[in-house]
Amino acid sequence: MNYLFDVGVRRKVERPEEPEKPVAPRDESTRATPATLGGADDLFDCGYCQGRCHDVIDEYGGQWKVQCCFCGLVETVGRVEGVLPSTFTFPSGRFSGERIDAVAATPKGRKFVAWAAKEHMNQEVRAACQTFLDTSLADS
Repeated sequence: MNYLFDVGVRRKVERPEEPEKPVAPRDESTRATPATLGGADDLFDCGYCQGRCHDVIDEYGGQWKVQCCFCGLVETVGRVEGVLPSTFTFPSGRFSGERIDAVAATPKGRKFVAWAAKEHMNQEVRAACQTFLDTSLADS
């Protein structure tokens, strides 16, 4: 046969096997969870499972965004006064997930709390830092 291109017998090219890539074991303790501002137990009923244990994950404009500890449903509810200041946790930034009293116990953290009370962009963080400074100065 006469072909325009010579088609010969194709040889199989042997490629070396790639070694299996190691897979890190899944560690559930390092799974990302939203930082909480505090707990709001026995204040609200969950709209799905009727549980009464909630974490406050955000606060804005007199409203809380709460997450049910049992089913994970996130709801928006009205703010309850006097629940959060003692357990305030920074929601984001350098000290994300840390309580305000633990941050203020360090020298740089104390300066950060003083700065945040005046300059932080989140109004709730400013208010919590100012409340903490006012109560800690009264205790001293």
